Amino acid sequence: MVNKFDELINERKEFQRKSDGVSEVKILREIVKMAKDIYGEMSNEYIYYLNELGGSAKYIGEYELGIKSLEEALSLIEKREGRRSVAYGTSLLNIAEVYRFRGDLDKIEKIYLEVLSVFDENKMQKEYIYAGLCNNIGLFYQNTSRVSEAISYHEKSLNILVDMPEHLVELATTYNNLVMPYKEIGEIKKAYSNLENALEIYAATLGKNHSMYGAALNNKAILKFEEGDFVSALNIFETALDITKKSFGENSLNYQNLLSNVEYIRDLIKKTQKEVDIEVTSDSKLIDISREYTKKYILPKIKEKNEELLSKITIGLIGEGSEVIGYDDEYSKDHDYTFMPLLLLNNEDYEKYSKELEDILLSLPQEFLGIKHVNNDVVAERRGVKKIGDYLYKFIGKEEANLTIEDYRKIPEYALFALTSGEIFYAGNDEFTSIIQTLIYYPNIIRENKIATVCTRIAQSGQYNYLRLMKREDKIAANMAKSVFIENVIHLVYLLNSKYMPFYKWSSRGLKDLPILGKDMEKRILELIDNTVLDKHQMSNRIEEICYFLVEEIKKQGLSKEKGYFMVNHAAYIQKNIDDEFLKLWTPFED
Repeated sequence: MVNKFDELINERKEFQRKSDGVSEVKILREIVKMAKDIYGEMSNEYIYYLNELGGSAKYIGEYELGIKSLEEALSLIEKREGRRSVAYGTSLLNIAEVYRFRGDLDKIEKIYLEVLSVFDENKMQKEYIYAGLCNNIGLFYQNTSRVSEAISYHEKSLNILVDMPEHLVELATTYNNLVMPYKEIGEIKKAYSNLENALEIYAATLGKNHSMYGAALNNKAILKFEEGDFVSALNIFETALDITKKSFGENSLNYQNLLSNVEYIRDLIKKTQKEVDIEVTSDSKLIDISREYTKKYILPKIKEKNEELLSKITIGLIGEGSEVIGYDDEYSKDHDYTFMPLLLLNNEDYEKYSKELEDILLSLPQEFLGIKHVNNDVVAERRGVKKIGDYLYKFIGKEEANLTIEDYRKIPEYALFALTSGEIFYAGNDEFTSIIQTLIYYPNIIRENKIATVCTRIAQSGQYNYLRLMKREDKIAANMAKSVFIENVIHLVYLLNSKYMPFYKWSSRGLKDLPILGKDMEKRILELIDNTVLDKHQMSNRIEEICYFLVEEIKKQGLSKEKGYFMVNHAAYIQKNIDDEFLKLWTPFED
């Protein structure tokens, strides 16, 4: 029988995992009967599962079953431990919750206060269960419009939970429960303070896609709406709507209520929103659209809300993404595509103003020229309000731009390209722009070291290995050598133009725009790739032609005085003439 009992316990856990309340209650009925048979009527096990059945039954509307089970548990506890025991108070609290779910509010207060006196008598004022009781009493008073009493009990719960790091989610819920009561008595600052605490904890513990985070957002939207900030309210409601859809589905009552709010506010905004003269179109490049959004929406709103911020911020479309370098097209629009720029603050100003700036962005249209602002994890990392130090660290591994030779050797070139690409739309100070100016390109000794390394790779892969591999009829390795050759030829052209090379998928796109050898090398590389008629010796000759033009440019720039066109020799010359005692002794085979 014990084995069967354990099987039922495991089945119940599975139904809990699936949120199948009906099946859970059904199996709890069996568990209760078996617990009585195995352990006896007065056992802890039997009383425990009576409480579990009573608590679970309320969630599926089986209120009579819940009350009956809990009253039996109460009767047994009274016989065993008396009416002033903690166990009795706990079961009594469970009955109150069934009444609350059923809507019998007139029966609840008396029970709550009796439980409170039991817990007080047992000196449980610092216990987690006491915090839960205060929370429930607070919600009861909130639902019956006794706001001051609601606040008092929520604050009691808060004071207990704040010292319990193992109950952070419950702490966040208590913060969230205080939002509306404080709003009701006109304490808006306290309402927002509690709300931000709740959102911060939910985000850190449960994530921003959790239903509890969505519930807190719903409170924020209500606050914004009642302040008359309809655009912020709409944007926040829409985020909460998406979370609710993922959590409970489109047929849930929560989703339908939120959808109704969203549709109402959309109509309201259409009737009240002023026309804004827009000077770009939906066919414009995203960097132009982002600049226009900044000019027509972000900057005017910041000036309206807090003009002081204008001297603190830098705004631009910089960093990662095809849109930053003007390469966006119809294929770019299927992921992480947004007009929202990056707003940068120094570390001190970030602590003071970041939340205010985030609220300003929320108060602006989240759709512009038919493009909806998406706020997934990738976009959240690239756009919005950021610290300058954090932003630099993401690309160069430091919060400042004082890079050493070792730093330059470790930092991927595409990271420096991304950091220095794009456009600054507005700079209220030169803090960020002056940093970027120092990183605009490699110091000359680093550039020369990289040129030497790339020349070595070009020689090794193209001038030496390609033909030897073709003679061996190892076509796979030969094509690998050709690919390495092409990659390094492109890289060398960027270096000869003193330009960072972007991420590999954009390096050839940018090649033709480089004034030194760009278009010529693009044409010659395409001949190598598209070849269907040249034999291995003719292909090798084409490779040598490419090397000839590269060497001529190297000589023209005064980087090498070596004779001939074998690029290893030029690499060695460049390396040993670098104006740095460490780098001139470094091997040209490595950056």
